[in-house]
Amino acid sequence: MRKRILALYDPEKGYAVRFMETVNRRKSEPFEVRAFTKEEELRHFLSENSADVVLLSGADGQIDCAGSAVVIALTERMPAAEDGEASSVCRYQSSTDIMRAVEEIYGRKRGLPLTAGRAARTGTELVGVYSPISRCMKTSFAVALGQLLARKKSVIFLSFETCSGFEQILHMRYEEGLADALFYIKENKARAMERIRPLLKPIGDMNFLPPAESFHELREVTEDDWESLIGMMKDESGYEAVVVDFAYLPEIYPDILTLCDRIYMPVLNDFVSGTKLAQKEKALSGTCGEDFMEKILKIQMQNVSLPETGDRWFEMLPYSRLGSVAGACIERDGL
Repeated sequence: MRKRILALYDPEKGYAVRFMETVNRRKSEPFEVRAFTKEEELRHFLSENSADVVLLSGADGQIDCAGSAVVIALTERMPAAEDGEASSVCRYQSSTDIMRAVEEIYGRKRGLPLTAGRAARTGTELVGVYSPISRCMKTSFAVALGQLLARKKSVIFLSFETCSGFEQILHMRYEEGLADALFYIKENKARAMERIRPLLKPIGDMNFLPPAESFHELREVTEDDWESLIGMMKDESGYEAVVVDFAYLPEIYPDILTLCDRIYMPVLNDFVSGTKLAQKEKALSGTCGEDFMEKILKIQMQNVSLPETGDRWFEMLPYSRLGSVAGACIERDGL
């Protein structure tokens, strides 16, 4: 199937090239991006070629896009939520979110369903990361796995850690997150995804829902609430993969793991870790059944190194030895 052409004009070369390379790496994208940093280059391209979408950032002159299907402005602020007919996209978000907005505008302008711009999916993969072993780099592995997977497809990451340190690691402050998403689902499930989407933040090309700040925020969340959140992310978010760092949750609700298509379990090879693992495997087998145990893929984390500096620590994870382990899992398991 021929990919549609998206012509991107942005005078900032680093942004334009990075966006083009990131989107074009993902095989599932229905658009192929051509990037231009000079207006005359874009004009020349459009004079000899057709583009389905032209995405314009700060064009000083008049660019003739008459032969193109849809012209979309790449702006520095989000369109107003009430502006349902917006033809602009904010540049300060992940490439996944930008492309999703482009597809929605393209579909609306062409009179297509909102999902028609994207090639048919084979189903959203739900990948769990869980371990009964402490200090086994479980969350780091999950973040690295999600970022590397996001180079191939759109990914949303959920962390159920209650003391994650994400704000300090990412040098950012978020006002709403996981606890608010769970509240929105309880209050009005039909509109919950619409209210959750603006809460998402990027780590590289992967989006994530900011974790809770403390266990106190989650102590009244029921198993049904958790299942509703996970199910909504898998069935309604539009992402091609959901990566979940389950943290402590399976200790309370072990059946929650059965929602996953596969589960990566980081482990260590010392004696005490081995005894904990054996006890947990016995418990899970009894609760979830023998067939479920085939979904669990153990990952040895002994002697696996992490980034040495705290600067852009999450973004550096894919380039560490831990990132190599996560990348090998993606290739081996056909994610």
